Amino acid sequence: MTLPLLLPDAPEPRHCDSCGTPVPKGPLVQGYGSGCAKKHGITAPQIARPRADGQAGPTLLDLLNQPPPVESPGHVVCRQRTDAEQEAVRWAQQRRGLSDD
Repeated sequence: MTLPLLLPDAPEPRHCDSCGTPVPKGPLVQGYGSGCAKKHGITAPQIARPRADGQAGPTLLDLLNQPPPVESPGHVVCRQRTDAEQEAVRWAQQRRGLSDD
């Protein structure tokens, strides 16, 4: 026969008032264990948490990776000059004397 290990400052085991089973962990609710308290209606039943469906449509990263929108014909969109165009502008400015070079 084995004897249970008794620690010097161990609290006495608590028992449920309804079913008499020991409650090793958790609080007693008006003397009942957690299962009996739910069964007697003392604590509210656990409600399932709502879950969202998968996202429909583009994500933020999809929106960031899109090319810029095309402007209407009434608006001019500036673009970067190519190296050849930049060199042509620099050469034309030098001929007219407008360049800082």
